[in-house]
Amino acid sequence: MRNRFLLVATLAVLAFTACKTEDDAVIALRLDVSEMELVKGTEKQLVATTVPLVDDVVLEWRSSMPEYVSVSETGVVKAEKIYYKNETDTEATPVSIYCVCEGGAAECKVTVLPLDVERMEIVVPDGASSVMLPGEQQKVGLAFYPEDADVDADQIVWSTTAFEYAVVEEDKTDNTQAYIKAIWPGSVSIKAVYGKKSATLNLVVKPIYVESVSVEGPEVIEMKVGDAKGLSASLIPENATVELVWSSTDTRIATVDADTGIVTAISEGEVKINAVAGIVQDDVTIKVVAQ
Repeated sequence: MRNRFLLVATLAVLAFTACKTEDDAVIALRLDVSEMELVKGTEKQLVATTVPLVDDVVLEWRSSMPEYVSVSETGVVKAEKIYYKNETDTEATPVSIYCVCEGGAAECKVTVLPLDVERMEIVVPDGASSVMLPGEQQKVGLAFYPEDADVDADQIVWSTTAFEYAVVEEDKTDNTQAYIKAIWPGSVSIKAVYGKKSATLNLVVKPIYVESVSVEGPEVIEMKVGDAKGLSASLIPENATVELVWSSTDTRIATVDADTGIVTAISEGEVKINAVAGIVQDDVTIKVVAQ
């Protein structure tokens, strides 16, 4: 309230001392516009006219909040940044530009509009790559153009075109950044959408090749007809991106579930159960005996 009083008082002083004409005529002021909207970073000339018309009058230009809307000595108004009266406001509050001289004063209310995003892209940090291995995670961010565009990060939506290959999760503290985690070999696109603008990062998840596979346990396993037993195998490296497939050399003696490795003894005899991982394999001998 005190600051507002000082501003009014200052304008009053200016109105009576700053702009005298030679014959001390009392004049009034008019601006070509009383309200206007400017996009952040742009300028516009305000034109003041005296009533009656006086040629040698000196004008003083002032802004109520020059950090948001500035004005030059000649009346050129520039939108510096958007002014929100309250933090929760979604609409900008106008800033007053004053032109004063002896006998007159005029005001123009200026509202600063957001500088829209023209283009955006997903940026991979230095040292990172758009080629990943399963299990790897990396952070990416968004770059907006022009760089001083106004962005409401809460309105950014991240997504992936194939969850089986890679997932994306926004940074909880800064939605302009996100974490990508590679899941399985394949090609996938990571997408960020902001309003009508979007950006895409094409990502390739490369396979981790298996070097060897070993069926765990003894080389020969004895089972009785009708029994079932689960087999397991280990891969080197452990995170190799390959599917392990089980098979039996003679299903009349024993069968095996291709996915789970569960063996079922059918009849007496010996059979090999194979564990195949890509181009490598190992086996175990199953000896089926009578109950």
